[in-house]
Amino acid sequence: MESIGVNLEKMRLRQHLKTEMAHYAADCWDMEIHMSYGWIECVGHADRSCYDLIQHSTRTGVAMVASERLPEPIQVEKLVCEANKKLIGPRFKGDQKLVLAALEGLEGAELDTFKSAIETTGKATLSEKYEITSELVSFTTEKRTVVETKYTPSVIEPSFGIGRILYAVLEHAFSQRDGDEQRCVMAFKPSVAPVKVGIYRLINHAPFDPIVSRIKDLLHNENITCKIDSSSGTVGRRYSRADELGIPFGITVDFQTLLDHSVTVRDRDSMSQVRVPFNSLLEVLQGLVTEKLTWAFVLSRFVVVSVKEEEGEGSAATAAATTEAAPVVAPVVVQYSTRGSFSRPNPLSK
Repeated sequence: MESIGVNLEKMRLRQHLKTEMAHYAADCWDMEIHMSYGWIECVGHADRSCYDLIQHSTRTGVAMVASERLPEPIQVEKLVCEANKKLIGPRFKGDQKLVLAALEGLEGAELDTFKSAIETTGKATLSEKYEITSELVSFTTEKRTVVETKYTPSVIEPSFGIGRILYAVLEHAFSQRDGDEQRCVMAFKPSVAPVKVGIYRLINHAPFDPIVSRIKDLLHNENITCKIDSSSGTVGRRYSRADELGIPFGITVDFQTLLDHSVTVRDRDSMSQVRVPFNSLLEVLQGLVTEKLTWAFVLSRFVVVSVKEEEGEGSAATAAATTEAAPVVAPVVVQYSTRGSFSRPNPLSK
């Protein structure tokens, strides 16, 4: 659940009380997620023991058992129930095959209980509906070479409420930057986000178009879903629109790209940006999308860009995102705005 974006601090496991469990359950646990409606059961795990297979075996007369081969054969003394087929046939007629199969399936404690009832009262109930009297069966102890053990398997029943889990992912991913209703963010994990990467032009400028198309083709060839936002307005407004859609990473093509073949890569959650050479772009994005690379690692490897994201007219607030390379401080930072960019020594570098 945590890997798809459910908040670990809002999950808990709760064991059912005996009064809550179904008749077939030996134990039952729920995984509950806290949402705006309170604690909601989203996953149930029931230990049905061997109830289901025993019921099938009882109704069909077919032994529902599994076998496990032993590493080496062993000699054991085994209690055997032998059926008197000459008497069972006329007594049970059409059900004789079911009775014989049920008698052959008696083993272990169940066979001991059956024998004790026959010896004590002269009769015993088989499969909850057949009355077996003493003349119909006999018991012997014989030595056998055992090469496998047989048992009735237990059944674990997991049940997932997919709709509730998806609602939890959506609710836990939602936030607002600084409480601003105009700046909503869906912080989807990269593995969950429908669109992994947004591609932007700093402005609508013809020389940017072939570079944007090249980046799109590069990502599509590696099955990384991306979306080009060519709408009007500042790039900051487009970033905010992508944040609302839950796009975790963004690539911006600007005038610096035309000079040194590098682009800025933006992280949605921290709003920080780094300058990445084109020949390293695919490797970085593959690592980020598959979550094999962390954003902190990317910050330590590439030049950090100090930017001011402008929402444009009518926005409720202006977001200032000044980033630092951690744990390694970049020696050079790029001051970047809608009017251009320039490099200068990083004042934090010592």
